[in-house]
Amino acid sequence: MDYRHAKRFLNESDHYLISTHINADGDAIGSILALSQIINLTGGSCHIVLHDKDVDLKYSFLAGF
Repeated sequence: MDYRHAKRFLNESDHYLISTHINADGDAIGSILALSQIINLTGGSCHIVLHDKDVDLKYSFLAGF
């Protein structure tokens, strides 16, 4: 895989907004949490926005939940 485009995108700014689809499932929650950790590791910051009023607590074991 070629990650140059993703690396260039992450180097273009230092602040990001991350969101996912309505009724976020485990894949969606895990993906936004992983992306937020990557952004933080590259020196950036981010806000996570979810449409869902309540997130299913069964995903609370995920790092960053």
